[in-house]
Amino acid sequence: MSAKHILVVEDEEKITRLLCDYLKQAGFRTASQDNGDRVIAQVKKEPPDLILLDIMLPGKDGMALCREIRQFSNVPIIMITALDGTEDKVCGLECGADEFLSKPVNSAELLARVKSMLRLKQYQEQLQVRTRSQKTFSENAGAAPVASTRSPVRNRKKPASRRRCEERSKVSIPPMPEPMITPALNGSATCLMSACSIACTAAAMPS
Repeated sequence: MSAKHILVVEDEEKITRLLCDYLKQAGFRTASQDNGDRVIAQVKKEPPDLILLDIMLPGKDGMALCREIRQFSNVPIIMITALDGTEDKVCGLECGADEFLSKPVNSAELLARVKSMLRLKQYQEQLQVRTRSQKTFSENAGAAPVASTRSPVRNRKKPASRRRCEERSKVSIPPMPEPMITPALNGSATCLMSACSIACTAAAMPS
């Protein structure tokens, strides 16, 4: 993940160097600008992830720059000022500033506010991505189904062996006729049984 880019807009070289040192030690990438008239072009050329903006600048002041930046960017802006008046802070917030730092700047407070603003920016970006994804999904779900371009499946011809088996299974086999006994045979069978009975009886009698 690349280091976040912080633009320091400050006309006092000593303060600029101090702020950049604090940020670099914390792992941020920095750029600086000391003239208000050149800030807009620099922001558009290399958009920063956050801007530290002084109010009192040569050329355009911080308030005017903040209003102009807000016309094309939502980059977090932390104003750095030596003014402690409430009216100046209210005016800065109305111009589009997100936070304020008072001079002299405390390094711990500076880094805490910078990290807080970057976390908020990341959350807002994730929320925008999620919102766009949900909108795209809803639009796709409501769209009419696309007609299939595949050709209909044709009836495949069955193999000859399978057709023969099916034809055989359809042939009805007539039931076997019941055996029939003619009257003549029936009488012979009765006589034969009587003769056997008499023979058995005679063999069982004592001599």
